[in-house]
Amino acid sequence: MISTLLRWSAFSLMAAFGLLGSLFVAGETLVDPGGWEAVALVALWLVPMVFLCALAVRRIDTAHRVLVAAVTVLAALWVWFALAPGWWRSLMDERGPVLAIASFAVGVAVAFLGLRRPGTAGALLVVMAAVPVVASAVAAAVLDADRPDPAGLLGGSSTAAAIPTLVVGVLFLLSYAAERGQTRPDGHRSDVSDLGPARTGR
Repeated sequence: MISTLLRWSAFSLMAAFGLLGSLFVAGETLVDPGGWEAVALVALWLVPMVFLCALAVRRIDTAHRVLVAAVTVLAALWVWFALAPGWWRSLMDERGPVLAIASFAVGVAVAFLGLRRPGTAGALLVVMAAVPVVASAVAAAVLDADRPDPAGLLGGSSTAAAIPTLVVGVLFLLSYAAERGQTRPDGHRSDVSDLGPARTGR
């Protein structure tokens, strides 16, 4: 089935990106600043990411609401970044690309949601790919011309993460479209939101 192939291809791509990205971010953090501070910083994004992934597997309806809310909050923070890049640059010079890492962690969890809600997951991932890039471009215009790359994000971490996120989002949307075009054995059209074990949140 085309929809299933697209859905699992999207999930596998994000899983690979999530694994490699997690190892890279954790490794960079353990090098600088290192020590127990690095362990705490890694835990700040890794623990919520694992929790959200597990939630998407065990409680799909709850995860749906939580992840939509999380993406909405992240989009608002990126808008704030675009409007006040100087403040955010100071923060990220000290703590690293916190917005990009938060978006990465939420994006991985959204991929788990996509296994049973590909339409919602695809839309969320496309938003998560577009908003940081647009925000970085606006922030670059706000800053002085001699420092056009706020916190190293434009063409850096946000853009690098946007490419696989966009591809995964498009694959989920294609899966959703393919599923909607199919007909179930009972003669009714399939509804992708009904895929998965049960509709009670499990």
